[in-house]
Amino acid sequence: MKRDLRMREVQLILRYCRKVVERPEDVGVTSYLFGTIEFALNRVGIASQGFDVTNKVTEEEQSKRYNNGVFDFSIASPFFISLGVTANPSLASFIAGITRVAVIGIGLFDEMFVHLFLVRFIAANCLPIYEAMFFRRDNGKLPRNVTLTSIFLAGLLLYISGFLSNTY
Repeated sequence: MKRDLRMREVQLILRYCRKVVERPEDVGVTSYLFGTIEFALNRVGIASQGFDVTNKVTEEEQSKRYNNGVFDFSIASPFFISLGVTANPSLASFIAGITRVAVIGIGLFDEMFVHLFLVRFIAANCLPIYEAMFFRRDNGKLPRNVTLTSIFLAGLLLYISGFLSNTY
């Protein structure tokens, strides 16, 4: 019984690794990545943080936000840090690209159109995250420590990528 369970676990890990190799663009910020990390840490014996994305107890204000279609980010979760780390470089890249086009000229826009379109698309999809980080004042906003951690990690990511490409 235990041997079958271990074989199943190994098969799941191998299937995930195969997916990463075959189509790495599908993995990104998904539950596969977090589930695999959580599983690997538990198998090694390292206690990991809880993975509670939402609060199980509903409040009246929380129910009102849900009925209005507004996301509730009030729980400090590692998942929200990764969302912020994904969202912030997209916005920074879009702003930097538009600034370059404005400074250098419209000729650069033709070369950068696809890049600007892609980061604008990602930034537009992250609008609820930006709203929760910077504009919301209710209890459903992202906690300050999650926002600051994600901004720091995104800045570090941008700095390292700029250092590696020598394009400060």
